[in-house]
Amino acid sequence: MMGADFDELITVEEIGNNGFKATISKEAKGLSYGAEATVQYYPASSEHRIGEYSKRVQLIEQGSNYVSSFELEKIEGHIPFLQVFWYPEQCCLCGAFGKSDDLSLD
Repeated sequence: MMGADFDELITVEEIGNNGFKATISKEAKGLSYGAEATVQYYPASSEHRIGEYSKRVQLIEQGSNYVSSFELEKIEGHIPFLQVFWYPEQCCLCGAFGKSDDLSLD
């Protein structure tokens, strides 16, 4: 599962020079079995947001959300965004993916 309903569960705000804070809902349409988040960098010239480089970010539980603070480095010719995967209840069932808006770097 993926799409705008899941994208809306991710908020990323800039908190410094190339520093960001993400807030992610722990529950995504019935999925509340954990999540993982990675920053994906896709080529600026690409029409598809498919990551070529990635960086995993640590999620910390905070109430009904996960939060993460992270710093990014600019990779020339690439645009970063945060991708989240909410795990299914058990192996081999479908989880869900969400994506943030593109992140701006100095």
